[in-house]
Amino acid sequence: MSSPTAPPSHPVHRAAPATAGSPAARAALSRVQDGCTSGVPVRIWIGGTASSGKSSVLAAAVDMFRGAGIIVRGFSDSSDDPPAAAALVVDDVQALDPDRRRRLADLIRRHPGPVLVAGETRDHDDAEVFDAVRLDGTTVSLAPLSTAQIVERSTAIAPSGAAITPAVAAVVRRRTGGLVGTVDVVLAALMGATPDADSAELVARVAAGHQHRMACRLDGTTLSVLALAGLGAGTDTDSLSRALHLDQPTVVGALDRARSSGFLSDGDSFLAPALTVLAAVLGPERFTALRKAALDVRLRHGTLTEAEAVGAARAGLADPRLADLLVRYAGAGAPATAVTLLDAALTAGADPAETRVLLAEALGLAGETDRAVDLTDELLAEPAVTASPALLENTVRVAAAVASARGHHTHAADLYRWLGTDRSATDSASAVVALVAVGDRAAAEAVISPHDVTGGAPTATPTGARNRGRLVATGLLGSLSGSAAAALGPLLRSASGTVTARAGATRVDVESPVVMAALLAIHAGDLAAARDLLERADDPARPDAVRIGLLRAWTAMAAGDLSLATEILDEVTTSSRASTAQADRVLAFALRLGMARRRGDAGALAAAWRLGPPLLAELDVHLFGLLPLGEIRLAADRLDEAARVARHVNAADRLLADLGDPPAWGTWWRWCGLQAAILRADATDVDDHLRRLAACSTDEFAAVLTAAGRIWRQLLTSDGGPGVDPAEVADAARDLERFGLGWDAGRLAGEAALRAGDTGTATALLQTARTVAGPGGGDSDGVLTEREAEVARELLQGLTYREIGARLFISAKTVEHHVARIRRRVDAGSRSELLSTLRGLGYGN
Repeated sequence: MSSPTAPPSHPVHRAAPATAGSPAARAALSRVQDGCTSGVPVRIWIGGTASSGKSSVLAAAVDMFRGAGIIVRGFSDSSDDPPAAAALVVDDVQALDPDRRRRLADLIRRHPGPVLVAGETRDHDDAEVFDAVRLDGTTVSLAPLSTAQIVERSTAIAPSGAAITPAVAAVVRRRTGGLVGTVDVVLAALMGATPDADSAELVARVAAGHQHRMACRLDGTTLSVLALAGLGAGTDTDSLSRALHLDQPTVVGALDRARSSGFLSDGDSFLAPALTVLAAVLGPERFTALRKAALDVRLRHGTLTEAEAVGAARAGLADPRLADLLVRYAGAGAPATAVTLLDAALTAGADPAETRVLLAEALGLAGETDRAVDLTDELLAEPAVTASPALLENTVRVAAAVASARGHHTHAADLYRWLGTDRSATDSASAVVALVAVGDRAAAEAVISPHDVTGGAPTATPTGARNRGRLVATGLLGSLSGSAAAALGPLLRSASGTVTARAGATRVDVESPVVMAALLAIHAGDLAAARDLLERADDPARPDAVRIGLLRAWTAMAAGDLSLATEILDEVTTSSRASTAQADRVLAFALRLGMARRRGDAGALAAAWRLGPPLLAELDVHLFGLLPLGEIRLAADRLDEAARVARHVNAADRLLADLGDPPAWGTWWRWCGLQAAILRADATDVDDHLRRLAACSTDEFAAVLTAAGRIWRQLLTSDGGPGVDPAEVADAARDLERFGLGWDAGRLAGEAALRAGDTGTATALLQTARTVAGPGGGDSDGVLTEREAEVARELLQGLTYREIGARLFISAKTVEHHVARIRRRVDAGSRSELLSTLRGLGYGN
């Protein structure tokens, strides 16, 4: 133990003056000081909650009276009145019984000297004392301290007058409610703490200790009222009486005490951090009972919020009404929120089978596919699910949708084959989509009953959702046998329904109607329809928002607007909308390859390809993945990686054959195959793909592609001359542009210009290439070869031939040769004209 002369181990902190940070306290003591100076007796009522600083103000006033030579007397049961000149000072008036309050009121009315009385104002208690003071005196109410006032008060406690920071003061304010008594205890602890102490933890611990002592002074009924208020049951006396099984007068008195306890604000809002203190004082058994009572009140009044409902369930409160409420909240919430709500609903006692099916769907929508797979696997083995046709069908739909999102389309189809046609009758659209996706046309057609296709009398309730499903099934099956335009109509109508009704927001499917309609439109060469639908459906709240964004980028890329495509792709893949679904990752991968290929950027193409092997290793070929697979195929040929995608190409060919080689879906794939063969300069393969395209040429889009393909075939074996008609090239390019394929059109015209036998023809074709290529179309290999494009970019940097050769690992002489070919291709007569033309074509960007 230290000696009496040893310095203290901690700084000594002085108590805060009663007026520090409190304008009301300053006003009260200023009146007292004025009365002492003037000799005119003051009469003041000082009101406030418990721990509001009333006693400190009275103590300071007593010091003032005594300093002025005024005798101070309190109130006792003695029948003798205090001397006329004495100051009558009484604290805690609320603690007096009614008889003593009446006698004190009489004394105040008779006493001619100063009167200073403090107490907790209670609305329903006898107000005689308050009225006696107020009759010819003033009232002062001590309010909780604000954050700024707490900072000010801290300067009165710190030895050097150094205030705490506003940030720390804000923590103190939230944790204490600004009550002076609690604030002073916390500030003293902060001033005595070591510099490395966690101020937030210290504030919470010290405040809780003081609040615990405050709560221990309260009676059980008041604590129960406070707990109910803290648990959200409110302060309605009827509800409190019912919850506590007490009569109205008892509840009214307890509510008065609760309001003056310091735990309730003026608006009866409970000091939330102190709820754990009340729980400790009341004990777990009583607090749990009060939780149940509060829950009953909130459920009857319909005032339970989502967060409070989840909290009640997690606290172990099981109630069918709570479970139903959580399920309803989940139906209106975002997928991630719905998962939390449904988990809580199960805890609260919701029907296990039905709720777990809903939970599996929410998990699928939220992208939590691992947990969704585990849950659907469990559900498919549960008798309660397999015995209910509706639950079983929904479970299969969710399981199939999750499997598809993970890239397991074959498994999705197997699920519907296992379910069978009889058990998938009420929601046949998902089955059709899953089966068509893997090429099982016969099974898909067997699922659809005649009325679904013909529009006859429906056997199930014709809801809007079921109608959209019928349109999906009709359109998708129609795309396998009829024209793309005819099949596109039902799909677009179904997709438009989900755009306007937002029906897709609470349902997970193998593929969304919007995406299927957009894919079919792109495959059919109707980029305008695809773009319009995708732009209308572009909403981050949709479950298919990522796929929609990626397809928007695809339509921009196909049209030649590489800048817009890059902008959309970057937005989708770097924002919170980024997806881990395999279909989305494959589509994003193909987009990066496609844009690098169109820019003639070999480095970017190789860099993008490095991300591909893991995706390709697990790729399950399906109908809705042919679009990106076609671009991946082209990139693989460009990079001499064709062997890596050969099995996928063969699988795609078999898939289309199984579906009857539908032109609506096969035309684009054949065009990609033709382009790949052209890249390899494989005339035999080109002829094979031309024959396949020609077989679809009853479709206008296929006919346009076939005509363009024939020109490519001629370009492979000719350097211009009579083999290639410039007018036919221009017509073919304009037809491609008409179908939105501006980049392909520019590349065809540009290649024809390179092979032209005379400068005039080459110049005209180059102008055609620039006209049809679309925004950013000049920045492509449609005019220059890939290597020439690289040389052009370096040339526009002002580098010499030697410097360019060093960068590209070729000789200066080879660079000179490339520059000569570039000059001839763009018909530039001088170096300055060459540089100007290249900039105009976009190679300087």
